[in-house]
Amino acid sequence: HGCRQVCQDPFKYLDDYVLHPVWGVPIFLVVMYVMFSCTIGLGGALGEFISGIMQLGISSFPGNGFISALISAVGSGVATGVGFVPILVVMYVILGFLEQSGYLARVVILVDGLMRPIGLSGHAFIPMILGFGCNVPAVLATRTISGDWQRLLTGIMLPFMSCSARLSIFAIFAAAFFPGYGALVIMLLYLFGVFVAIASAYVVNAFFGDGSQ
Repeated sequence: HGCRQVCQDPFKYLDDYVLHPVWGVPIFLVVMYVMFSCTIGLGGALGEFISGIMQLGISSFPGNGFISALISAVGSGVATGVGFVPILVVMYVILGFLEQSGYLARVVILVDGLMRPIGLSGHAFIPMILGFGCNVPAVLATRTISGDWQRLLTGIMLPFMSCSARLSIFAIFAAAFFPGYGALVIMLLYLFGVFVAIASAYVVNAFFGDGSQ
């Protein structure tokens, strides 16, 4: 019975740590770093493997001339695009696990005090997390936030969340210019986006807010 409870809510017995006012945020940053490391490491390796197989099949396509060149060009583009799919799949799987485990719900409680100075509650953090996957469902998720101003303010922040489409670009440039530090560089880019989002919300709330929380 006890094992079943732990499996259903593995963070229940870790609340003293994941909700700690001092250690909670560093633990969250470590969790995000591990997620990006797995995304770039495992997802990137699978993407390169799949893309390599497709490229090999395209290069062995018989024939020559215009049709062959067209198939080679289109196939190479498709193979490159398909190579990004495992990266997105790994990230969504990890985010899904964190959501189902209850960790993201605890992060809402953890960041509630940090969000109050910019006129938001911890509930705005869930759309921000979804924004890392795609900004469109993240904007739709703002409907669960109470208050028109809080919904609007959260929507203003979401474009600064680096979505999965940008992750592919980040991965390419990080691997090209910062070999060996890809996960760290990508995490810093994500944190910079979050910083700009929070700063933008603070400025907008300071000049146009109604003073209500």
